[in-house]
Amino acid sequence: MMDVCPQPDTKPFVTVEGLSKAFRSDYGESSGDVVLQDMRLSLNAGELCTVFGPNGCGKTTLLNLLAGLSKPDAGAIAIGGREPTPGLAAYMFQNFKDSLYPWRTVEGNLLFPLECKIRSKAEQINRLRDFLKVFALPIPLRARVYELSVGQQQMVALARALITQPRFVLMDEPFSALDFHTRRCMQERLLSYWQDTGSTILVVSHEIDEAIYLGQRLILFPPRPVTAVREVRIQLPLPRSRDVLYTQEHFRIRSEALRFVEQDAERDE
Repeated sequence: MMDVCPQPDTKPFVTVEGLSKAFRSDYGESSGDVVLQDMRLSLNAGELCTVFGPNGCGKTTLLNLLAGLSKPDAGAIAIGGREPTPGLAAYMFQNFKDSLYPWRTVEGNLLFPLECKIRSKAEQINRLRDFLKVFALPIPLRARVYELSVGQQQMVALARALITQPRFVLMDEPFSALDFHTRRCMQERLLSYWQDTGSTILVVSHEIDEAIYLGQRLILFPPRPVTAVREVRIQLPLPRSRDVLYTQEHFRIRSEALRFVEQDAERDE
């Protein structure tokens, strides 16, 4: 891990203005189930932000909009000055198992994004080897993905999202299927990757301690419809050690986040 953590630019890389999204029926009529309403958000270049909130509050909906996989009903999104389009951001899906290619090996799945960007087969292999030297996977590269455990499949999906060193990365619960030890290892590798590349990363997590540990900024979602989010700057030292999980600052942020989510949930009832 590097000794110096990348500092985000002050100019936003991602801007969300007046964003609204409602679910619609198969006939195109609004179901009245509004998820996001006049929402605003910005991410600085080189920033690692985490998102925490209750189930169904619109976190995945926001990621799909940022990835260009869904269109907003109103408002505007800009990523580096461009409208979102599929492929502009690397996206690790919550349903990661469905995103892997079962007819390919682990190596084949990791090579796929490189094949889309690099013509030379030799260069593809070299890039894969260089990546795995840093982001080591305890998984046989010749194994088929359907032969792997769910946790191993999630590690493959995580590595595949990062292997091209994308400028912008979206991750929806990237460690949800991992055991305690593996989860910690993958968290450390994600932080090392971010420090080495300076990518802008947005991570959705249902684990508040994980969200605080990983992020420079914590974005708290209330129950839907989400009209405004609360943003908490995480002032814990970087690069981080596990000791920060036992500091007063960590517990302060944790308490603030849980109070915000629980109070909004009670009002929603």
